[in-house]
Amino acid sequence: NWFITNSIFQLINANIQTIVLIWFLGIGFFSLKFAGNYWYINRLKKQKTIPVPADLLQMGALISRKLNIQKKIRILESALIKVPMIIGYFKPVILLPVGLATSLPVEQVEAILAHELAHIRRNDYLINLLKSLIEVVFFYHPAIWWISSLMETEREHCCDDTAIMICGNEKSLQNALVNLQQFEQNAITLAPALVKNKYQLLNRIMRMKTTN
Repeated sequence: NWFITNSIFQLINANIQTIVLIWFLGIGFFSLKFAGNYWYINRLKKQKTIPVPADLLQMGALISRKLNIQKKIRILESALIKVPMIIGYFKPVILLPVGLATSLPVEQVEAILAHELAHIRRNDYLINLLKSLIEVVFFYHPAIWWISSLMETEREHCCDDTAIMICGNEKSLQNALVNLQQFEQNAITLAPALVKNKYQLLNRIMRMKTTN
């Protein structure tokens, strides 16, 4: 073991300049990717957006009070996204795909809003920014990406649980997730998906059935 460990250290020392160069190149690449994604996401709330109906604003305000959210939250419809998303920490904006609110039953829209507002209540936007910065610095470490994936999964589970608590009916959220998947498949946009794949969707629905 000592011989192997010593050989590894000798190999690292012999190639330290190359290793440092690769590390800096990796940080540069992931930094540009992070900056590009951040710029693009923040542009979404300014381009091709329209106000939502008054009843949807009232629904959002009611859920915000239930979650004790003190921030002023804007809710807009966007023609550039497939699924609901949160943008911003100090002045958060909830973006809904154009046509989503009118194509789903009221209880499913309520479940979606409750889920998104739960993200705001948990400060997930800020946490996700910090997580992304850590991923930039430690891009080479598999454990970082594994932990990041676990955090994303648990984050969605926590927001699912909060939405169920607010709405009092897990069926509404389950049906909303299924309909979101279908809506996403029919839409042609550039935004990242809230439900990344069918396995993730099935896993979240099965979890709701077993825990509620």
